[in-house]
This record gives sequence, C-alpha cells and structure tokens, in this order.
Amino acid sequence: MARILRRAGHEAYFAGGCVRDMLLGLTPKDFDVVTDARPERISELFDRTFQVGAAFGVVQVVLRGVPYEVATYRRDGPYRDGRRPESIEYSNQKEEDVQRRDFTINALLMDPDTGQILDFVEGRADLRAGLIRAVGDPRRRFAEDRLRMLRAARFASRLDFEIEAETAAAIRELAAELTDVSGERIVAEVDAMLSADRPVAGLEMMEALGLGRSALPFLPRTAEGRTEIYRAIDAAFLSSEPEVEDPEDRLAVCWALAFDTHGPDEAEAWMRRLKLSRDRIRRVRQLLSARELLQAPDDHAPVELARWAADPRGSVLRRYARGRGAARAEARLDAWQARWQAQPLPARPVVGGNDLQALGLSPGPEFKRILQEVDDQVLQGRLATREEAMAWLRAHYGPNSRG
Repeated sequence: MARILRRAGHEAYFAGGCVRDMLLGLTPKDFDVVTDARPERISELFDRTFQVGAAFGVVQVVLRGVPYEVATYRRDGPYRDGRRPESIEYSNQKEEDVQRRDFTINALLMDPDTGQILDFVEGRADLRAGLIRAVGDPRRRFAEDRLRMLRAARFASRLDFEIEAETAAAIRELAAELTDVSGERIVAEVDAMLSADRPVAGLEMMEALGLGRSALPFLPRTAEGRTEIYRAIDAAFLSSEPEVEDPEDRLAVCWALAFDTHGPDEAEAWMRRLKLSRDRIRRVRQLLSARELLQAPDDHAPVELARWAADPRGSVLRRYARGRGAARAEARLDAWQARWQAQPLPARPVVGGNDLQALGLSPGPEFKRILQEVDDQVLQGRLATREEAMAWLRAHYGPNSRG
C-alpha cells in the first residue's frame, strides 16, 4: 500500500497505533498510512477507495481485501465543538502533521521499506518510560477533542502505562467537560476498556482521573459507591475460566453490574439515552431481571435457575452472580450443569405449535405459555421425549383432560 504511493512519487509512512504496537511487540489491529498525496490522487492510484473522511483528507483503500486508512498530511483549523476542526489545510510536511495527534506514543511514523522510525515528539522515549503524554499542550489537545481524556485512560490501562503528570493534571481539570461528548463515543471507549482481560483497570484509571461520574453519570454519586461497582465487575472476571466467550455477553455482564443500583426500566432509559444497541439493552435487562432470583435462589422454583443453566449463555448469569457475591445461586447453577453433564438434556423444544394444534388447540397467546410449561417439565427431568411430552399434553390439555 505505502509502497504503491511511494512508487508514484509520494511520501508514505505507517502512522499511529500500528507503529506503537509493533514497537511494543504487539500485533496491530489495523494499519494507517499518512502521505503527502491529496485524496483525489489517492483515489486515482487505487481501484477500491471510499471517502470515509473526505472533509478531513482521509480515504479508505482496500487492497487485496485489507482496508487501510490513508490520510493526507494536514494542519487543523480551530476546534469549536470539542470533537473536530472546523477546517483543515493540507500540508507537505510530515513533521507538521504529527503535531495534531493526541499522544506522543501515537505520533510515531515508520518507513515501510526500511522500518526506520521517525520521531518528532519524543514518542519513543515515552514508550520506553511507559508514559502517556499529550502532544504539545495537553489542555489544547483535550479542548480539541474531549474524548481524548478517556482515550488516555484506556491506553494507560491497556498498556499498563502511567499518565504523565501535566497530562493527568489537565484531565482532572477538564474532566467535567466530558459530559459534552456524545454517549455513543463514550460507550465505544468504555466498551474497549471493558473488553480487556481485567475490565476494572480502565474503570479505576477513569476514577483516578476524575472521569468516572462524567463518563457514566448513572453511576453512584459517591466515589465509594462507584468503587463498589468497580469491585463487582472485577470480581466477576477474576477467574481465568473461559466462561464468557461472546464479547457482547461479556459486555452485558459489565454493564448490568454498572447498573446495579437501578431497576430494569430505569437502566433501560439510561441505555437508550446512551444509544446502546437493542441487543445490548435486551441482554442487560435479562440480567437485571434475574437479581431477585440470585438474591434468594432457594425461594424460587428450581426451574428458573435450571432454565438459565440449560441456556448456552448460562455462564453469563454465573459471571453476574459472581460479581454480585451470590455464591449460593452460583453453586446451584453449577449443580444443574453437573447434572446435565452426567445425563444430557434432550434436544429442545421437544414439541411445537403444530403438536398443540394436532390436539385441537387454537393458535394464540396461550401457545407460548403451554410450550414453556412443557419445557419446564423437560428441564426438571420429568419429560425426555416427544412421546412423553405428547402424553403429558393430552393429560393436561387434551379433549378429555381435567384442565
């Protein structure tokens, strides 16, 4: 990619996170390229291009199935919305382009041919020292895009770096202004923190920088209350067991614990305000609605925990129970799963709507309730085959039933 630009007479370098990660021995998630070529020239040189950020000189190039973001060197005009510049001016100077970046460790360039590192901001020294430092004046960098304050917390927690003193001081000073950032952008950064091996690390870094309440205003007002939430999330994932494999399930556990002081309806209102996806809202609501079951598992019908344990996502409730300190409920979930490992459940559902109609029942809202009753019988080991289920249905809902 970069070599094609170079063969056409342009400068081109790998830039940003991919360079940082390669120097740290990590595998980059993607590769960004900076160049002196203008966007229209980039589009001429490659067959598949998309104007993903045309107003800011960014073109996505797909080469052999791999997407690259290619950005033209530029100078940014004034920032007035705390997110993006009102105008840009293209530049021919790479030294000038790196000055607009957020942190020194993200402002390194790499020659794709030789591997030589170009460092105009002392980013390599900060990498060696394990420091997150803003490029230039930190207050100016954060005024340009307030989300950079959360990004500092995320990078520091992910890389186990410290935040340089002046940069940290600027974040604490400006933390309250994070409330001006859209919910979607904040959620994306928080999700990235929660997806780490120890999700609590990013949350604790946010709290240390004064960002906890600003980023997530639904959290308890007191530092002690927020710390209790963070501890619950930490407890849920202290185990190294690979129980929650679906990234969305993992995030659902974290968000449900974060909403632990709210009822399902209040939590949903917050989630809609933050513009979480419908699927995320559904998963979180499921967990929040199970709190009463976790608090007093012996007071509920055994089938309620059995239903969770039989679900492929049953490990999600176990993690949630662990975070809430519901050891009794977690033990009962384990007992149900152990039972089914010894005697596997039959394929479910064992009967369907057509079977109910064959008994003379008319389709309607009752079908769901009746089929749930049958499934509850299966979960409790009372029915195992379609034939047994049909006999049970005839006895309870057939023409000669007493029901």
